[in-house]
Amino acid sequence: MAIQKTQKRQTRNDKHEPHFEERYRVVFYLSRALAGLLLLAVTWDPIPGLVSDIMKSDMAVGLIVIALVALVTLLSVDLITRGQHGWRELVSKYIYLIMGVVLLFGVFFIILQTRTADSGLRVAIGTDALSERDAFYFSAVTYFTVGYGDIVPYGYAKLLSVVEAGIGTVINLIILAMAVTRVRDHEGH
Repeated sequence: MAIQKTQKRQTRNDKHEPHFEERYRVVFYLSRALAGLLLLAVTWDPIPGLVSDIMKSDMAVGLIVIALVALVTLLSVDLITRGQHGWRELVSKYIYLIMGVVLLFGVFFIILQTRTADSGLRVAIGTDALSERDAFYFSAVTYFTVGYGDIVPYGYAKLLSVVEAGIGTVINLIILAMAVTRVRDHEGH
């Protein structure tokens, strides 16, 4: 009897739960791998100028944006719709989500910097030239709403930085709510 109830409950849940990890597994893993490679190239810079050369190619930038949007979308939808997550899964997906959002907006800042004349990032004091690494640094500082002030946006980059800070705040609040709910449910049982 108990087994039948469990099977009915699983069947009912299966109808309402999209299985992103099964349906979109290839897209998820390819997107995550590309994001990891981009993060590695930005932080480690194994070949000097590699990131700037990649960012000059419209096709490469397009593929990177598509992969990062896919990663962020799949993780966001999965976190919100799937309900219960174990701690390891929740933390892992949260880290990948942060990485995806920071890299995606870093690429957007690079696009504005290199492809428009009236938008981008600049050094607050002085005339130092900014690198692609600085765009990703600014993106991380903006996501976590730290705002050191050493790099400032201008033009459309101002709006983009406000959007990123808002998205970062919302993601952090959702993850915090999920963690609190998980702790509350665990203490209740």
